[in-house]
Amino acid sequence: GQFALLLVLKTRKTNLALHELRLRALNQIRERFSPQEVAMSAEYWEQVGLMIDQTLSVRRMLFLERVPESRRLVAVKAFNCRFEDLQEAERTLDAAVFAMALAKGSPGQVANLLRGGTDPEEQYLCPLVFAGEVVGLWIAGLEPEKASAIPHLEKVLARFGEQVARLAYHKQRAAAKRSLAARLRGWLAAEKEDQTCRELSGTADLLEQ
Repeated sequence: GQFALLLVLKTRKTNLALHELRLRALNQIRERFSPQEVAMSAEYWEQVGLMIDQTLSVRRMLFLERVPESRRLVAVKAFNCRFEDLQEAERTLDAAVFAMALAKGSPGQVANLLRGGTDPEEQYLCPLVFAGEVVGLWIAGLEPEKASAIPHLEKVLARFGEQVARLAYHKQRAAAKRSLAARLRGWLAAEKEDQTCRELSGTADLLEQ
């Protein structure tokens, strides 16, 4: 009876590992061949900034990303400015200027949120929200002439914000998937005596490569 029970448990563990490995392979295929591949890049924010600048010719930009499962914000990328140029010292969603932008739910003009500029500049604070989840904030500074030349500028910024939020959301989810894959590899490595698990571990390594 004990032998039969151990055999059933071992089979279930092996089937679970196979199932997770299959899901992991499907996720990797989907990420590699889907339009979200930019979210997997180490230069993610650099590519996002270039995409925006090619269309809007933004003078300065700063991206704040929300730390998952918290209300903290981290400055992750600055274009033509420094992280220290951000006037708001409190880097959380509860900071007054950020809370107002989130309550509004759409981009809005702000006064001198980024300091250090020598030329006239219109600055906009854009919430980055996807699937009902706040993933960050985006600050954009434009020359007044260029800002006035873009019809319905706040709506245009909102559309860009939706795309950036979608990519940032998937980037965070991709990081969580990689964490799950690391735990799976650790479990497989611990089952060195099992031939099936050794083969699965080797397959996982090949998939990672």
